[in-house]
Amino acid sequence: FCVTADARFGSIITLRRGTEKVVIPWRAFKFTDADWARVLELIDILKDVQRIQQLFSSEELPTLWRAIPAFERLQTAWEKKRDDPKYALYAPGIIKGLAKLKKYYCQFDNKPLFVLSVFLHPYLKLDYIAESWGGREEQQEEIAGGVRNARNWRDEAEKVVKKTVRHKFYRT
Repeated sequence: FCVTADARFGSIITLRRGTEKVVIPWRAFKFTDADWARVLELIDILKDVQRIQQLFSSEELPTLWRAIPAFERLQTAWEKKRDDPKYALYAPGIIKGLAKLKKYYCQFDNKPLFVLSVFLHPYLKLDYIAESWGGREEQQEEIAGGVRNARNWRDEAEKVVKKTVRHKFYRT
């Protein structure tokens, strides 16, 4: 289109600065092969977000239990792209995206409902938390490695579940 548009339609815009006239032709907007390669790279980065968004688009099934695993999948995908030389041009944007993900991921700590939703899903329960975040064994390894405030995340999740269930359903 850009190649033939100048002949068919004239320039896309004419700018005037006093008596000076600047004509911008359509062909100025023609993408090079390198431009198209960048577009495809950006599409690849955005596909990660689109895949995660689709996890929450169910009209028939509850999807809250997918929140924590989805955040972790997106974070992992973007961390790989951040470190991949192919995406070096986009690293600053990916880093900002990761910072935003971290901001919202950290808010899960203040919302026990998300942990409870993972726990209540019949296929995940506490196994997901133990495998992804660690249990007693990982806590012992961290303590041995010098981490003073190491946690058994499985036990922490179980405490959240018990406290939430007791508070919401058995108010005494």
